[in-house]
Amino acid sequence: MITDVSDNYFKGLCKTGLPQELLQTIPRLTRALIQTMGYDEHMMEVLRIQDQNRMTKEQYQQFLHQRGIKTIPPKGQTDILLSTGPHLGGFNQSISVPELIEYLFRFSALAVSHCFLNGHRLSG
Repeated sequence: MITDVSDNYFKGLCKTGLPQELLQTIPRLTRALIQTMGYDEHMMEVLRIQDQNRMTKEQYQQFLHQRGIKTIPPKGQTDILLSTGPHLGGFNQSISVPELIEYLFRFSALAVSHCFLNGHRLSG
């Protein structure tokens, strides 16, 4: 999927297929994304008391069951911390997959330089 999206985007910008140097980095990027996104270590969702009180009993129970909570705490007594995910990093923090940042940097640099060198005008 990353290859298809990247290739189509590059073709749209540059009128040619994705350069080999980018194609070679996609397996490493994919492995890093799978490893990072395979478990959550960055975000906690808070189910606030006021949000709990807006829910029916059934909505409350379903909401918690969908997030993996097996024992349902009493409704409306305390904020409930939920580990949710997967996420690419903590809120307002850096992305936890440096390979993604590196790939996007290379992709952008190659697209801009390719279009410049081949006389294609970038739209937008």
